[in-house]
Amino acid sequence: MTELTLKSQHTFRNRTAVVEWLKAKGYKIRKSKLYKDAKAGLLRVEDDGTVEMESVARYLEHPEAGVKEHMETVEAGSDLEIKEYHRRSAIAKAKKTELEVQQKQIEIDKESGRLIPADMVYREFAARLAVLIQALTTLIDKEAKELVRQVNGKPSREGEFKAELKEKIYQLFNEFSKTNIFDTMFEDD
Repeated sequence: MTELTLKSQHTFRNRTAVVEWLKAKGYKIRKSKLYKDAKAGLLRVEDDGTVEMESVARYLEHPEAGVKEHMETVEAGSDLEIKEYHRRSAIAKAKKTELEVQQKQIEIDKESGRLIPADMVYREFAARLAVLIQALTTLIDKEAKELVRQVNGKPSREGEFKAELKEKIYQLFNEFSKTNIFDTMFEDD
């Protein structure tokens, strides 16, 4: 790496320096593409115009960047090609290991009860909704006469009727929000 390319060991002076460095490393890229990608947010450029090496590494791995190596500039079997192979191999192994760890953690969470399968959540939600619908229907059937009696059947007391009905519904929702267990039977039509 030349002094013109790098401001410090881990910082490029500008985007042009990034393009020159990438080309020297065997990547096929144009200055206009890099500038466009930086504008799109794929490559982070600091306020002073410098670019961190870490940003370039993330940019190269970003699927939308689509930066391809142009291996014709690198001799087959050269140190650069071998290093790049080992680097990619290490990244692939690390990603695979990370995925395996995540899958094992999910299994542990399932076994410990911290994760619930989605179908069980949907069934529970459907059961609770069925109970709520039935409770609302029963509330209306049971309380309608009493609510009408409270307002003496007068349309002018509609506001009182609504307030009483809402209070009953709020009480029902409050009861429903408790974590009671419901048994619900589902039948296929």
